[in-house]
Amino acid sequence: MMMALGDYDGMNGVVRLFDDETPEAPARPNVGVQLHPKGPSYFVGGNVGIGTTEPTARLDVDSDAIRVRRPRKKGALGPGERGEIVWARDDAGKHYIYVNVDGTQWQGVELTLSEPARP
Repeated sequence: MMMALGDYDGMNGVVRLFDDETPEAPARPNVGVQLHPKGPSYFVGGNVGIGTTEPTARLDVDSDAIRVRRPRKKGALGPGERGEIVWARDDAGKHYIYVNVDGTQWQGVELTLSEPARP
């Protein structure tokens, strides 16, 4: 295991953890974790926990809510990625949850039940 601040290709502010057991080339080992303040951040392999030290799935969030800040427009979802889940809203203000089933097709349901938000 090796750690670098900054990086071999001039990206400052990046923190990387390298897996030196299977290097791509001697000067550029495999990156296992990258934290980038203005670009892509990722973890390669293993499970990630938020609020837990013992994650049991790829992403394990110990909370009763996950927040999506902006809905997409119904009818303009785009191609998407297989397995992608989105919240959408139409022009009438109705809300939907969609799942991309194969990279080209979305299937979804209208959200019809409502409950007042309480502090």
